[in-house]
Amino acid sequence: MNLVIATENNKYFAVGLGGRKLQSFEILEERYQQSERLLDEIEKIIKKDKNELSDLGRIIVVIGPGDFSALRIGVATANALAYSLGIEVVGVRLNTWWLYLSYEQRLKKVWKVGLRQAQADTSKVKWVEPEYGREPNIG
Repeated sequence: MNLVIATENNKYFAVGLGGRKLQSFEILEERYQQSERLLDEIEKIIKKDKNELSDLGRIIVVIGPGDFSALRIGVATANALAYSLGIEVVGVRLNTWWLYLSYEQRLKKVWKVGLRQAQADTSKVKWVEPEYGREPNIG
């Protein structure tokens, strides 16, 4: 079972679950709620399909470009879960033209690319880093 996490935008975030295909997903359009809601939404989507956290074999996460805090939360969560479960994490960098797709279409693109990258890279990556695409605007 694979989990996908997309938190590249402060206005929304998404999680999804599946095997070869993305079977279920949730897109939450809530500004700045990644840190408060992400773990709860991951738990909900896993339990919704009657799975357990231990059923996960891989985590696919958007690594950028995107909003600083939103990306950092998603990537840190993916890395921590992957480490604690002893599974691989796959980072997917968004193509610029994907930003014009609907949230659902974008999540499906991330899913497909993440699975393709995992099959191509047999090193079983243990952690990924965010790629913000610009200097953080903090202040």
